[in-house]
Amino acid sequence: MPKDPSKHSNRKANRSQPIAATQRLRWGIVTPEEAASRGQTASMRQHSGLRARSQATDVPLKKLITTTEQLHKIEALYEQNIAETHQFFVAGPNTSDSQIEAACLMASLGVDIDARDDPSSRWNTRWSSTAARHTESKDTRRVLYQCDCGYDHVAAGSQTRHVPVPFTECLAHVEVTYMVHTEQILRIRGVFDHNDACKAAVFTRIPPLPVHPAVYRVALAQLAQGVPMKDVRQANQRLVQSHGYPEMPRDPRDWKHRWVLESRDSCSLYRQFSRLNGVKTSHKPHLNIHAWLDPEAKEYNAVLADAVFHYSARAAADERFEACIATKDMKAMAWKYGHQSQILLDGTFGLCDSKLLLFILMGIDEDGHGVPLAFLFFSAPSGNKHTAAGYDTKILAKLLQLWVASVEQYRNGEKFRPYVAVTDTDMKERGALLQVFPWIVLLICRVHLRRSWKNHRNKTIKGKAAVYAEIRNQLHTLEDALVMSMSFAGAKARVAQERILLEASALADPSYNSGLVHLDYLENYWLQSQGLWESWAEFGRHRAASVLCCSPDKVVITTNHLESFNNVLKNHHIRRKQRGGRRLRLDVLIKFVVTDMIPSLFQQRRMERAERQRYKAWVLSLPGGDQLWQEKQTGRPSNQPLMFLVVDEGRDRLARELVLHKQISAPTLLPGDTGLSFTCYSSVATELDEEPVIYTILLNFSYRGGACKHIRAALIIIDQLRAERGIQIPAICLPSTEVDARRLHSNLVLQGIQLGDNQPIAASAHRLTDILGGPKLDGVGIEIEAEQDEIDGSEEESECEDDNDDDELSLSVPSLQTITSSSQAGLQDQAVARTLHDLRRIAPALGDLATLLRDTGATLPLSDVPEASILCSHLLTFTSQLSAMITSSSTPSSSATIDSATVPSVSASSGPSKLSAGDILPPSPEKLQKRHESYSVH
Repeated sequence: MPKDPSKHSNRKANRSQPIAATQRLRWGIVTPEEAASRGQTASMRQHSGLRARSQATDVPLKKLITTTEQLHKIEALYEQNIAETHQFFVAGPNTSDSQIEAACLMASLGVDIDARDDPSSRWNTRWSSTAARHTESKDTRRVLYQCDCGYDHVAAGSQTRHVPVPFTECLAHVEVTYMVHTEQILRIRGVFDHNDACKAAVFTRIPPLPVHPAVYRVALAQLAQGVPMKDVRQANQRLVQSHGYPEMPRDPRDWKHRWVLESRDSCSLYRQFSRLNGVKTSHKPHLNIHAWLDPEAKEYNAVLADAVFHYSARAAADERFEACIATKDMKAMAWKYGHQSQILLDGTFGLCDSKLLLFILMGIDEDGHGVPLAFLFFSAPSGNKHTAAGYDTKILAKLLQLWVASVEQYRNGEKFRPYVAVTDTDMKERGALLQVFPWIVLLICRVHLRRSWKNHRNKTIKGKAAVYAEIRNQLHTLEDALVMSMSFAGAKARVAQERILLEASALADPSYNSGLVHLDYLENYWLQSQGLWESWAEFGRHRAASVLCCSPDKVVITTNHLESFNNVLKNHHIRRKQRGGRRLRLDVLIKFVVTDMIPSLFQQRRMERAERQRYKAWVLSLPGGDQLWQEKQTGRPSNQPLMFLVVDEGRDRLARELVLHKQISAPTLLPGDTGLSFTCYSSVATELDEEPVIYTILLNFSYRGGACKHIRAALIIIDQLRAERGIQIPAICLPSTEVDARRLHSNLVLQGIQLGDNQPIAASAHRLTDILGGPKLDGVGIEIEAEQDEIDGSEEESECEDDNDDDELSLSVPSLQTITSSSQAGLQDQAVARTLHDLRRIAPALGDLATLLRDTGATLPLSDVPEASILCSHLLTFTSQLSAMITSSSTPSSSATIDSATVPSVSASSGPSKLSAGDILPPSPEKLQKRHESYSVH
């Protein structure tokens, strides 16, 4: 008779009770056959791999997906001892026969491996568990199978039945216990009989054909290498066509699996791939992260916990998810390239499917490459509509201070002090840096600055007429001068001079008034104070260089390094982890950054450094290698570019206008009688300019220069001198093709050109000086400037990084206290300038609205009261703050400064707070967004 598992537990409980002294033992008479049967049971218990504790376990019936009535019927079968139990030997002389019997039983039930691999199998796994032993070879595993006809999809929470057989309330189920190492069967038990309806059931839908495990194995290996899904499917097709899978049967009629991957298989592949990487996609992302960082959780990840120096779960709607990352390599780089040096700070968004912002701190190494120092992840506040604006100075200052504490802890409390920081024009970033580092020199990225200026210029000066192009050209030249200014008074004077010119031109043409609007913007906003001017002018770069004790060209003046890194992060690193272009989950993103991207970046740096060392050793081993390497380090003068004269009607027309307007001088002789020199007014100069921009054009017979409009104008002047004055000036033949330019360059290099004192050019030049009465530009220093015909083209990328080594500049080194007050004043002045700039546009409209409401006697509908109350509170907050500023400004002694004490004292915490899974809220979800071009004038 089959054994009832419940009886084992009862006997075990009875054995655990001591026999009372007054209790009597009863003896009974048994037959020899009964005694032999009891001996076989004891022997079976001895040679079975099941422990007594395992034998006493019950079948986990509650894991079956059934109706309540079905479950009661199954429990009744166990109580009536109708359920079957079979145990088998794994040791002793009868092991082989016992295992054959077990295999036959599994085959008859249809739960053997071959039967379960058949797509028409009606058994499905409902539960499994592994029991670990002291010896791995003795580990056991229990698996519970249920008949599909007994599976209740309603109890599983599904409204649609996807199982290919109907629901007949079948009670059949089988639990198999086997050895993990040898796959020997230890026990088979359960209810083996199917009901009549199940036996008569037919398929109601075609059963799914599963993909062979070998196909998944190859595909998962490709995904681990970053291969896109479309390439995975192409590789699968090639393997199927060539029978490249070893397990693949030659005859397609023997296929019990699918071998060709379809688009619908991508979900299963990505799910398996995430599981291999330790990400449970069945759990919420924020819960996975919480478990990885919880030392008491079984999912605790020591690598992630070591890299995350601060973590804070979102336990309430008004809180943020925060996770800040800095590995040991990044902390070491912070001390090497950030301490007493310059750092860059910028933010980005759109990295995952949640409203998450990422701010990156970056240093610059000795090769001029960006090195990430920290990743500051935090979620946007609840109700935030635009993720990019979901932060403020408070959250940035908090995370920056936590980063500093982590970096200082890495050096046992040594103080970390960056000296210079570069950001965009965002005042929240600049304010946070000043709160954490009150001594820091703040520079504004010139790319963002010029983009703001261009946006305002395009908004105020609209039109395609030539006059508008001339105004934009003129103002663009002014902006170039302002960026390179070294004196605040000189910059203000340059704007004042430009204003005089525009006002005079506006008398004749009102179109020039639009240029005056842009001048007001520059003067009242960006030239509002010296502190703000120093943050973006060339003077600020020199000031930062004096603090860093380096040359000005070593000071980074843009955030291009960070912008480039953000582009690589989004379009290369993250994209190869995305599923069909979908955004990553939050947990996948965090784990990828820590375990994959950051180690890869620093490994690449180490490999490149080792490669450079090998390259240096090879160069030094060459004859004369020492000198070659020294020239490479110091930098040799680059070869002159090959340029040639091409047909360009536009430049020819501009050149003729320069000659017609007498904006080019007569030629003068170059030193050594090697060529001719012309001076030329800028094409945008007018007779009202007191200090017009002047160019110098060199026509050197040992170097064939390019042919811009100024050189074309010089050639016209020379032709006129030959034709009208009869001066014998040697012919100047510029190459017209690249082939001619290279041939001429080679001839000059091989032959060399030496012009003697008796060359015709010398006599011609001296004669020119006597004959011609052309315009003289006295007191003008020779300065070669690049032509700017395309005024509005790619101005953001030009950073004007001239060294100005020839200029004698007396720049005293300011004290740290002076620099600190200047940076703070610059930020405060920028806030005031922006406020007044926006108020000039908004305040008149608000006044008109107030008059409109008063005159019409309008009343608010009840439905609009909540929204109007919120808007009114915003206005009251602003007006109260502005009134306080007006009151404090009336007192001369009052001056607001940013002090580090305004930052709340926080301590770094890499572990999660003691919160249960139900107490943690996820970041708000975010739809797919695209980055739009910025048109802000701030």
